[in-house]
Amino acid sequence: MIRFDNQVAVVTGSGRGLGEAYASLLAARGARVVVHDAGVTLDGQGFDPTVADNAVQRIAAAGGIAVPCYENIETREGCQRVVETALEHFGRLDILISNAGWVDRTPLAEITPNLLTRILDIQIGGIAS
Repeated sequence: MIRFDNQVAVVTGSGRGLGEAYASLLAARGARVVVHDAGVTLDGQGFDPTVADNAVQRIAAAGGIAVPCYENIETREGCQRVVETALEHFGRLDILISNAGWVDRTPLAEITPNLLTRILDIQIGGIAS
């Protein structure tokens, strides 16, 4: 079995779904994990810190080590704060899983430039920053 003992991982969008599964598995295999999730709704609105907090609690209950991070990664500054969270809590960053994403169901003909920018910022900007 592959182990990640003493490594530090950031998993974006890890408050639920596949992201939470990645974060939980990394923690179960010894990594210290930053659980990043802004807790937005399916339509990309709102903010709910309990999404990340609950995932952190589940990891801790299973014996893992994790801290939450709630940053909006649509901006370079938000992405930097996610990395800073890892550095502040664990002193380094070894693993990055760029899992965060948002699906908008607007028909292609109706996508505005602002909506397209937001989609690209979330899907690609977080990786590029």
